[in-house]
Amino acid sequence: MIPFTLCRLTIQSAAFIPKRNEWSELVHSRMSAGKAWLHTPRLCRGTRSRLSDSGSRALPWGMIPFIVFFLINLPAGADPIRGEFWLREDLMEIVSPGENIRKTGDLSQRQGNALKELLEDARWSFSGMIYGFSVIWIPSSNARAVKEELLIEPLALIPEGDPRMKTVSLTRENGFLYVLMEYTPDSTQESRLEGWGGEVYPASAGAGTSAVDFGSRRNAIKTAIKEALRAYLRVRDYNRPREVRGRVAFTDFPCTSLSYGSIKAVVKLRMDLEPLRAYAID
Repeated sequence: MIPFTLCRLTIQSAAFIPKRNEWSELVHSRMSAGKAWLHTPRLCRGTRSRLSDSGSRALPWGMIPFIVFFLINLPAGADPIRGEFWLREDLMEIVSPGENIRKTGDLSQRQGNALKELLEDARWSFSGMIYGFSVIWIPSSNARAVKEELLIEPLALIPEGDPRMKTVSLTRENGFLYVLMEYTPDSTQESRLEGWGGEVYPASAGAGTSAVDFGSRRNAIKTAIKEALRAYLRVRDYNRPREVRGRVAFTDFPCTSLSYGSIKAVVKLRMDLEPLRAYAID
């Protein structure tokens, strides 16, 4: 059994905490419709480091804490790759008295959006390990009045509805909802994983940040990819490149967290870069 460190997500907001069985029913009924890959969650505690309740309660809404740890080793054979996300169970947004009243079994808009983003980020991240991303990066240059541009797109995505991507367990603990996801690659995807792991592709690592907003976790990861490219090129080319193009893939799942109002991400990846485009000599 290949060891792995689970992926976690924390969202803190206003006060509504549904019961464990209720959450299981909510997620299954709302998210599994038309999506064969979201199975009925099996509640289990698994292995995880215990969170500090006092620490999370001390932070106000303006400092929403997200703590996501991603570190998944590449699978051997048909073993699945896994990641566990968590979020705060109290995802109701208080607007005015009485507006938080809901019928049992309903999801608020914020709850639905948080779960949808969680699942999409899992699909995007698994795809980044298997297929990788295309990257176009134009570094900024004040002397040449060039603004930075960054375009990172997945080379392919795990299909929405793929039955090999599923929810393994859904666990409520200390005010957090833990969602353990896994994806079992087929033989072609296994070959891609092994190919990206080869030494023929140089490795690098980088860290990036993003302001807290919808999709900010993914934006922070993209910034970390850019910084990994910068770190690799800085020691190999003294001159600032005009444009960087190529492909990259995660060797480990990204590690992200939120502290003091910013999402932080750390990535490890391998690269397949095209020859650099340089500026003409003045």
